Amino acid sequence: MIKDLYIRNYAIIEEAHLTFHPGLNVITGESGSGKSVLMDAFSTLIGGRPISHGVDTIRGGADEATLDASFIHTNLPQPSALPMGDPQEEIVLQRIFSKAQRSRAVLNGRPATSTEMKDVCQQLAEIHNQNEHHRIVDANWQLHLLDVFGALEDELAKYQVDYKAREALEKERDDLKNAKFEGEKQKSFLEFQVSEIESAALNPDEELELEQEARLLRNWEAVVTLSRDGYLLLSGEEGVCHSLDKIGHILKTLHEKLDSSLPEQELYETSWIHLKELTAKLRDRASNVDHDPDRHSAIMGRLYLIQTLKKKYGHSVAAILEYQQKIKRELGNLTHCDDRLREVEQRVQALDVALHNASEAISQKRSTVKTALEERVQKELSELGMEKTRFSIELTKRPLSDYGIDRAVFTIALPGEGAKAISKIASGGELSRIVLAFKVVMAEMDPVPTLILDEVDAGVGGATAERIGLRLLSLAKRHQVICITHLPQIASIADTHLLVEKQEVEGRVVTTVRTLTGKERIQEVARMLGGITMTANTLRHAEEMIKTKKKDA
Repeated sequence: MIKDLYIRNYAIIEEAHLTFHPGLNVITGESGSGKSVLMDAFSTLIGGRPISHGVDTIRGGADEATLDASFIHTNLPQPSALPMGDPQEEIVLQRIFSKAQRSRAVLNGRPATSTEMKDVCQQLAEIHNQNEHHRIVDANWQLHLLDVFGALEDELAKYQVDYKAREALEKERDDLKNAKFEGEKQKSFLEFQVSEIESAALNPDEELELEQEARLLRNWEAVVTLSRDGYLLLSGEEGVCHSLDKIGHILKTLHEKLDSSLPEQELYETSWIHLKELTAKLRDRASNVDHDPDRHSAIMGRLYLIQTLKKKYGHSVAAILEYQQKIKRELGNLTHCDDRLREVEQRVQALDVALHNASEAISQKRSTVKTALEERVQKELSELGMEKTRFSIELTKRPLSDYGIDRAVFTIALPGEGAKAISKIASGGELSRIVLAFKVVMAEMDPVPTLILDEVDAGVGGATAERIGLRLLSLAKRHQVICITHLPQIASIADTHLLVEKQEVEGRVVTTVRTLTGKERIQEVARMLGGITMTANTLRHAEEMIKTKKKDA
């Protein structure tokens, strides 16, 4: 259960310290006093998002707002759910909001992620507000309540895993069909492209080699002439090589005379080797270059083909070959698409069978537990002053959905009237009592120790209000209940009574919260009974209501 809630600089609350106890805790106050701010604080602390909209989180003039709550629980969440390790008897939650940086969450003194906070908070407390009235008329939520009562949640969760898998496969099937349709339109064109490239039998290096050969053939006369002239200059009778032989003889004689011309000898030998090699190359080039017009035409035709393919498929031979592999993969994917489509169709059919069997099994169990839930809710409604109203659950079939094949409709039959959906005939007060009836029925199955209720008594009064108070007391036997109320019948029977007040301090509106006891509590219940003017009779009535609760306790 929640033990303490400390609020500082949150919205219009400068500072407030709320202490809660086991049983029924009520929060009262005049309209506009700031009770909704408290609900926002609870929601922000344990749920992560305020209920109200348009309210500044940080109080004007402050740089930071903090929310702290301590929980005492003898059956705390499993160690894996708590970042601090072993379960402890007390958990301290903190949310810090700053203008200078992002909001922070702290769990037992250690920074916590939003996921960790949410996992822990969901096991500690639940908030129920006016949104419950919207949810109770929602068909899927009604089906959810039936499943919770019948302990069908795990079975439905397994079904929903298969249902989502089937949805994913159906999407993949549609995508594959579209891809196949588009692919079939392009298949002939892709096959032509592959054939055109393959018939060219391209080699990544051939373009450069062909260009070099074409240049040689184009200039063959000049190449032969220049090569022959160079060869003659090197090897003729008056050529360089002949002179080089003479130089060799001179260096040999010089070496004999001086015995110190070895460097010159080495340079001579190196030059002689290079010039001999150059002579051979020029001779070979002069004799091997042969003018072949047919070969030149063939090379130019080949280069023209390569240029044509480059314009179509890529900027280079390598790019053309890469594109060829790409379209081959696309053609292969068309074949793979057919195989995958058949596989997906088979899996969808298998899941259809499994989903049909699972949904039928769940439907049968819902039909079985429906009567028990109707009886339990009817009993609670009788306790809440709706004994002449008949509550029932209509289960009808619908196409396969995330919730199976059932559609649930909660109906009530007013005296003398036929059964109609609660969304069409239930008033605000009736919806409040139906919501409360379900809370009491579900209390035994709800492991969350603390329930925070915002105006669950909306739209009721008089004897009905007393009955709602008694059911809240029944709920408080299994849970700690924190309830915001406008009804004196509920405030007077609380185990703990907190008052929210709005005051003006130094020209600023400030909301404060304090625990009421004794005469202060009697005065607050009297205010709720009689408004601004409090008579002696009103005070006596308030005191009697509180004493009656104590006697019953």
